[in-house]
Amino acid sequence: MPEPYTATNAARMLVFKEIQNKINVLLVKDRHKEGLLFPGGAVDKNELPRIAVVRECAEEVGLEFDANTISLIAMTAKIKANRFGATGITHYYAAYLEKKHTEKVKLDPLEIEKYVWAPAQDLIEQDANNQKYPVSVLVTALVKHATTKGASGYQEMMDYRNKPMDVEFVALQK
Repeated sequence: MPEPYTATNAARMLVFKEIQNKINVLLVKDRHKEGLLFPGGAVDKNELPRIAVVRECAEEVGLEFDANTISLIAMTAKIKANRFGATGITHYYAAYLEKKHTEKVKLDPLEIEKYVWAPAQDLIEQDANNQKYPVSVLVTALVKHATTKGASGYQEMMDYRNKPMDVEFVALQK
């Protein structure tokens, strides 16, 4: 539990995999949070976010990544403190599992309730009022940003910045 009035940084990973000729993204249901999220969690004291996200993926879903092969794609800064008074930055990374990658997802049952490989296009196109995959606007924007060639994914991310939320958003241009 964070100390009051401190910054709590986090790191999450967009894990992509081709399944039946479609790009899918790994989403997890954390036992302590609403909706589906990307695997990840808190950055420990004196730990780099890149190392934290690799550690968290191994702990939560049993997938191993090389910290040198993942890409930072965006960051959000929580500007409204949580109930403990904490604010912080979340770093979002992306990794792609090759077809030859046979490692299976192995959940930590204390943290993660379930997982799903969701087709990226389905997430991008789903109606906010009728969601097959219960995700936030941010999750959808990040998937679009990471999978869209050209400016439209980036523009979606920049549009997200103008929504009345308690986070400030920075998208990294591809």
